[in-house]
Amino acid sequence: MVEVPMSAWLDELAAAPDHLRRLCAQLDPHNLAVRPATDQFSPLENVWHLRDIEMEGYLVRIEQILTSDKPVLGDIKGDQLAIDRRYNELPLQAGIEGFSAARAASMQLLRSATSKDWTRQAIFEGQLITLARLVEMVMEHDRGHFSCLEGAHVAPLAA
Repeated sequence: MVEVPMSAWLDELAAAPDHLRRLCAQLDPHNLAVRPATDQFSPLENVWHLRDIEMEGYLVRIEQILTSDKPVLGDIKGDQLAIDRRYNELPLQAGIEGFSAARAASMQLLRSATSKDWTRQAIFEGQLITLARLVEMVMEHDRGHFSCLEGAHVAPLAA
């Protein structure tokens, strides 16, 4: 069995809300709702997507894995949520704070997990995964959206 660096993973997950705040502080407020391409989220959509997927996806999935035997985890259509919930009309700060609160709840569950819990299994998108694999997926998801935000239009520097 491969040794999993849970401590480092948990540190990265816990630091994500502060990283999101730093990235968003650099954004040009006039470009928050601007999509870099038609098939890419705007900065505002990225933030609200992170919030909703954490709250309604990952937090729920973590809880299901920890409390059920091999649950089937639901999928969330993030692109459709952005349309249905009109992310580009929502306030940036509320999205950041919502993500932070949802991540804190996820962290509480993950920090209480035992070493045996990390090997608990679930079915996600037709594949068998463990809690450890789900955490890897959360980190990959965060990194992808943070990368999009890093490439977004930043506020001009004060002269």
